[in-house]
Amino acid sequence: MVLGNVDPDFRENLNRTRVKPSRVRTCAVDCYCVGCHCASQSLGELAACRVCYAQKQQVCGLSFHGGHRRGSLRIRRKVSPTPANVNLQSSRQFIPGRGPLAFYASPDNALYDAPSAAKTPEGDAADLLTRGARDTRQTKSMSNSSSSPRPVGLIANPMSGKDVRRLAARASRVTGEHKRDQIARAVIGAAASGVEHILLVKDPTRIAQSAIEGMNIDAKIELIDIGARLNAGDTQRAVLEMRDRGSAAIVVLGGDGTNRAIAQVWPDAPLVSISTGTNNVFPMMVEATLAGSAAGLVATGGVKLEEVSQPAKIIHLERAGAEPILAVIDAVRLEGDKVGNLMPVDPSFIRDLVLSRAEAASVGMSPIGGLLEPCGADDDFGVLVNCVPHEEGGQSLRIPISPGLFRTVHIASVRRLSFGEKVTIHGPGILAFDGDREVVLEKGERIEASVRRDGPRVIDPARALRLAAVRGLLAGRGHWHDARNDGGGGMDCC
Repeated sequence: MVLGNVDPDFRENLNRTRVKPSRVRTCAVDCYCVGCHCASQSLGELAACRVCYAQKQQVCGLSFHGGHRRGSLRIRRKVSPTPANVNLQSSRQFIPGRGPLAFYASPDNALYDAPSAAKTPEGDAADLLTRGARDTRQTKSMSNSSSSPRPVGLIANPMSGKDVRRLAARASRVTGEHKRDQIARAVIGAAASGVEHILLVKDPTRIAQSAIEGMNIDAKIELIDIGARLNAGDTQRAVLEMRDRGSAAIVVLGGDGTNRAIAQVWPDAPLVSISTGTNNVFPMMVEATLAGSAAGLVATGGVKLEEVSQPAKIIHLERAGAEPILAVIDAVRLEGDKVGNLMPVDPSFIRDLVLSRAEAASVGMSPIGGLLEPCGADDDFGVLVNCVPHEEGGQSLRIPISPGLFRTVHIASVRRLSFGEKVTIHGPGILAFDGDREVVLEKGERIEASVRRDGPRVIDPARALRLAAVRGLLAGRGHWHDARNDGGGGMDCC
């Protein structure tokens, strides 16, 4: 049925939410429309207001074959279409097949979106699904309460796993769809562990937004608008916002560079880092569901952060007259390279490497030390490697410089570095940190580097889940509500 004579505001909102009029059908009852406030209209399938509200917060959704499910109970009698019968103060409603919406009621009973971290552009309907219903003060109060779970933050770098190094080698691209699915699984894992508030970042590629569309779970999911520009600053602004909101753990999808950006602004951030970059040593290969669950166990207080994590080793670099620099895995001096070069490193350019972790089972700079002097995350030392040009001899070493790409490097010396021991790197050259060539070191200039265990606290999902098993943290919690439990055909399983 096509809508006929309707209020102009109704049709304007209808166009804004991209619902075709030909799809709108008449409800079985007269409902109060919270979107266009046309209390006299009989509305249909998620029409202009996206959902029509009736007495006692019941939702009418005939488009689901008459199956009014949890959150949209069947209405068997007529209700008054006046706002006075709609008690929606700080209510939480569900759109069939889309997920929760949070609304407040104004003094005159007109409804408006709950306050959030940033204004959502008009017409971006997906963002309405995750607007926060608590303001900053309420969130901080919640995070400081020992009886309430703290939030879990989730950051996905849209650009990780897409650089040109993957084309120059034989690496696969990590697509936005892959990250979207990982975000969705991490959100589910955190909520299933008891987290009540999950923070995501709105990004221009809509990875996070699409991950939570249609998700109907017992947790508030909030999108933070940081004005993303698709650079490293996005990650830093996002993690600082999550820290200020009291997040107990951050699930990160990215590579070494993404985690370095976080460590620069929040040195002891509690992280569960999932590998999606090109040359990954710092993040781990872990199923996103378990990563979210581990973060949730920390956020709910079931396990203490100190029980399931330790500070990561990081490299500190100091140069006279310049800001301190840090790297999470490697700091490298290259001769003959250029700042900003995104191609795989030419081994003939490598001169000095300082490694916090020298992993034999890795790709990139780390195996240059790892294949001669292995050094893992738990080892209390770093590794220093000095290389020479190929024509000057040295010990030849075949290394995987990038996925599917082996090169030969010539080693002059390799040794362990004690914590806090400073080594001096002399120019000229280009300094690269965790794969990013950033600083020009002129002839005669020098920079001092040292390895210390004072970086982000890396949460071990396996350890967290073992403690959860010993303590019975996931036992006796009852039924888990999820639309996928009924085969995906409805909005919930019950």
